[in-house]
Amino acid sequence: MALKRAGLRLLIGALRRLPMHWRQGLAHGLGPLLLQLAPRTRHRLDQNLAHALPGLLPSARSTIAREVSQHICQGVLDSFWLEQLALDIEFGDEQARTILQSGGGASVATLHMGCYEVVALALQRLTGRCSTLAKIPPWLRRGEMLYGRVGIDCLDKRQPGVFFRLLDAARAGRYIALHADHHGQDLPVRFFGRNTRAPTGALLLSALARKPLLLGYAWQEGAGRYRVRFETLEAQPPGRQGAALAGALQRLYQRLEQVIRAHPSHWDWSYRRWRPEDQPRPDGLRARSGAQLGMEETVVGLDQVQGQAAAGAMVFQATPDQRAA
Repeated sequence: MALKRAGLRLLIGALRRLPMHWRQGLAHGLGPLLLQLAPRTRHRLDQNLAHALPGLLPSARSTIAREVSQHICQGVLDSFWLEQLALDIEFGDEQARTILQSGGGASVATLHMGCYEVVALALQRLTGRCSTLAKIPPWLRRGEMLYGRVGIDCLDKRQPGVFFRLLDAARAGRYIALHADHHGQDLPVRFFGRNTRAPTGALLLSALARKPLLLGYAWQEGAGRYRVRFETLEAQPPGRQGAALAGALQRLYQRLEQVIRAHPSHWDWSYRRWRPEDQPRPDGLRARSGAQLGMEETVVGLDQVQGQAAAGAMVFQATPDQRAA
């Protein structure tokens, strides 16, 4: 393990000395090679593209897959020197600009596009008050320094009670960046016309901390340069009723679809987001919505939030006869 850490430090140090366009060239050459060496990942990526964008020809899917591998590889490399990245920040609406300039804090949902840490980096540069979650590999000792060097308060997803720490931070006026596009067990949602389930960490923070809910996403524009865009999703935090959260989640995912369609080669298509257990059963039963589950009257409180070790895997459990304390 010590040898691995020492080797990694030497490699990062060597790459840091390279010009950014050299590192980009390395990523663009290495990404497709790694994809070819991972047939299961390559198959899943192609299958996801075929399901979500059925109008694409196989040749177009292959082109997007190659570009996705290049952008992911470049994003991973860029995460080791966040302080060197150039960001072009834009706002989809004036309300988003006002919320980020107010200093009052917000919950910011983001997705796996470009360098995954860039939205948090943009929030930190704009507000000086960003917190986020990361699952730092055990072998990457003191990995928090990757974030600490640029001032981001990074919490380990595996820490007990991490959601409550994020909630305290949001209530204190910090801007919390959480990925919202992975598979989760919280609520059912429709995504690219198919059933899936999704985490509600960003929505729960907004609802419980009474803070606005924003969307932030980024895409690569060149060597060491990203464009980051912020949009208002819910200026008034969603209600804590299960049906209100389910509705807000579906609106978020409808917007994610639009963003991904606009930048298909920048999103990570290789993740297993659509799973057989979430699809309609052979007997014709479909995944039920929040309203069908009887959640219209359910009020989600802190006593219903489960699995606090990882906001990305949070599950809240509530039934119509349960109420927040």
